[in-house]
Amino acid sequence: MLQGPQSFDTQESILSQIEAAVEAGLYIPLDIPPVATAPITVATLGSNTLKYIPMSQPAQASVSQSRQTITVTASTNGGLKGTPPAPFDGDRKKSHAFLIAFAIYHFTNRKNKAMSNPATCITTCLTFMQGDMMEPWKEEQMIKLQTRLAGGMDETDEDHWTTFEQDFKDSFTNTNRKNKAFNELTALKQKESLDIFLSEFKQLATAAGVVLDDHRTIYMFKKGLKPALIQAIIASQGYTPQNPWTTFKPWEDAAHACHLKWLHGQEFRKQNDARREGLYRALNIPPRNGRGPSHPYNQGNHGYQSNRGYQNN
Repeated sequence: MLQGPQSFDTQESILSQIEAAVEAGLYIPLDIPPVATAPITVATLGSNTLKYIPMSQPAQASVSQSRQTITVTASTNGGLKGTPPAPFDGDRKKSHAFLIAFAIYHFTNRKNKAMSNPATCITTCLTFMQGDMMEPWKEEQMIKLQTRLAGGMDETDEDHWTTFEQDFKDSFTNTNRKNKAFNELTALKQKESLDIFLSEFKQLATAAGVVLDDHRTIYMFKKGLKPALIQAIIASQGYTPQNPWTTFKPWEDAAHACHLKWLHGQEFRKQNDARREGLYRALNIPPRNGRGPSHPYNQGNHGYQSNRGYQNN
């Protein structure tokens, strides 16, 4: 049975049926029309007939001894689904994208034997690797796979895929990508949107290969937040200096909570600012030092710990 990007999951052997037809004295032509055409009788000798059934009919493969008829049916039912990954040619810049694309393709077809079996999953993945650079590596992986199987490791053992995936990462990981992501992570600062900052921070942490719960990652996260926000988190009721949080999630949740309080406070401050500005205009009072009441320096302490800090850091 052929597997790979164009595989079928019908397990009956077509070759054995063709061999039986030859033994029965049937002629096997080499100019069979495309499978999408109508059914065609390709050989006839007395009551012995080899028939070809198009894809549009249900899949089956059977041999009838009483009528001496051999029927072979092709079908797309059960084939690999979804969009296959683009062929990988050894370009390190594309290695991460290839792994993600194949992981999606793998999960989509997780119930197909070409993917559910770790050993055949490796050979399926190898069919998506092309080019002169990949040929030696593919040969090496096939030798390793066959050696493990010959040594008694069952083909369903997940260690086959784990070893293969690690070998791929060791051979083709884009180290420049990780270094660049780490540098961007250390320099990342919160701007206006906390959600954007959190999204970018997590993406860069994943690309850099760092663990979110690592104390160094948490330190970079705190450094990236606006100073006023980190002060508000430390002053919140859930934080205790004697027993600070050692995982990423509490810091993330506290940042969300303090930021949400600040947003709620902003709505009321806008209303108060409008009243103050109206009063200034009615009394013909000029802004102090050129700063109107709506300027963040004139709004007092609110929001995080200081709106001034939130607006200007």
